[in-house]
Amino acid sequence: MNLTHTHTFQKYMFGVLSLCLAVSGELIHWVALDREQHSQHTLKVMVTDQGQPRLNSTCTVHIMVSDHNDNRPQFTHLPHSKDSTVQIWAGVPTGSLVTTVFAKDLDAGENGTVVFSMHTVDAEVQRPASFEIDSRSGDIRTTQFFSHSTQRHYTLRVTARDRGAVPLEESALIHVQVHGLDPHSLHTSNQILRHFTVKEDTAVGTVVGSAGLSDKKHLNYVISETHGNLPFGIHSSSGDIYISQPLDYESTMQEDAKVGSLAYAFRARDADGTLANSDLKYSLNYDKSTRFPFRLDSTTGSLTVTAPLDRETVASFAFTVTATDQAERKEDRRSGEVTVQLFLLDVNDNRPVLVSTDTVQVMEDVDVGSLLHHFVAIDGDEGENGLVSYVIMAGNKGMFKLEEKTGLLFLFSPLDYESQRVHRLTVRAVDQGQPALSSTQTLTVEVRDVNDQAPLFDRPVYNASVAENRDPGEAVVRVSASDGDSVGPLNPVRGPPVLTVRTFKDGFHPFLDGNQTFLGGENCPRTASSQVRWEPGKTNGASMEFCTRSPVSFDYH
Repeated sequence: MNLTHTHTFQKYMFGVLSLCLAVSGELIHWVALDREQHSQHTLKVMVTDQGQPRLNSTCTVHIMVSDHNDNRPQFTHLPHSKDSTVQIWAGVPTGSLVTTVFAKDLDAGENGTVVFSMHTVDAEVQRPASFEIDSRSGDIRTTQFFSHSTQRHYTLRVTARDRGAVPLEESALIHVQVHGLDPHSLHTSNQILRHFTVKEDTAVGTVVGSAGLSDKKHLNYVISETHGNLPFGIHSSSGDIYISQPLDYESTMQEDAKVGSLAYAFRARDADGTLANSDLKYSLNYDKSTRFPFRLDSTTGSLTVTAPLDRETVASFAFTVTATDQAERKEDRRSGEVTVQLFLLDVNDNRPVLVSTDTVQVMEDVDVGSLLHHFVAIDGDEGENGLVSYVIMAGNKGMFKLEEKTGLLFLFSPLDYESQRVHRLTVRAVDQGQPALSSTQTLTVEVRDVNDQAPLFDRPVYNASVAENRDPGEAVVRVSASDGDSVGPLNPVRGPPVLTVRTFKDGFHPFLDGNQTFLGGENCPRTASSQVRWEPGKTNGASMEFCTRSPVSFDYH
């Protein structure tokens, strides 16, 4: 019987990964795994035998979740419609950078390695490609010199594909508008395209490049046309381009922004002199199938909040803002656009929610230091706002120890079913936000009984007397004993068991209630007094000693 084992386990991470079978010890998972959510799991397994007392041992199991190619590459800088418009000028040198596409794959290794390819939509078969893409960086560059005979608009289909055994892919459309294709503009303008790269944490005042012409003296440089609120300036005599205000690749705002508040102010400038040619109208393009809680003022370019925001529901919004001048002829109107990724900043607006069970059963002979329970709380916030710690508020009398950061509850002092069968602990889960939010849970620890108590008689000696003329079968004395353990398969009788001594014509024979008679020993004459000695724990046939004595005395050991 001692060789039979049962297994239990306690999981250290959120959620339920697997179940430990009581007999075989095999671990199987009941829910779908997601490496991108939890790449590894740690469990503590305890094995217990069926002996008395029970003995157990524990081990720690670390499970690494291997990657499966189940995520497509995603274009992180494009709106949900997965299309974007860029503009270039005719006359730019061959090999000039048009734009760069970015894609991210959440998988690991080759499954998460992204390569790019591209082709021109509706291109003539004989015509060579006008653009090419770097398969690794996503840079799209020109492959020809654009002249007056070149078409004005190109549609490029860019495909991002991972390198999994069964590759997954995603496509996007890049619309390229070519300006300045009339012969007059090609001969009268002297335009040079230069490309600079700068990190968003670069300090204000840093020179990122120069537009100066080395062979020209005494020139004055100005920025003639911009799209949006340009954070750069140019030195009027040298042509050096510098950072004029802090850069931010993304736009952010607090998720608790009030309806009607300003999210961002888009500003564009047109260098044309006439009112119509420099008058700008703003328009907004976003995925109409999703909730978009913002409105853009077509005149001012101000983006305002129109509905409550919730970062835990939607953490970011991607959209495109276009500024278009109001030239009299629509075909002469020119526009510029910017792709925006608006991220919501977290505020501490979610309380921790304790999702772990509120009842645990423990055998009273479990070893001190054993893991009893794992408190698990889920907080929808991020960062410090979602970091949860645990503390016992009430009910602990030095019996339990709770780890503040992990929520693991250990036994600190021995349990005793006979002294206290139930312990109730009030535990508080609190996040680290400002101000901190919390919730509480009452854990009921039910102590299970182990057969560790011997039966005890109510008194060490019972004395009784009986008249010699009492009828046979009448009760002479009754003894009782109690057992502190609970009724169960290991101790089926809970006190007080009763032993009754009755008179028989051939003497005194004690037997238990329920007609379980103890036989044996010497028969005494009816007129004699007797002393009965009973040894507890003996079965039927236990020895009994009879002797003459007056008065009648029963001595139980």
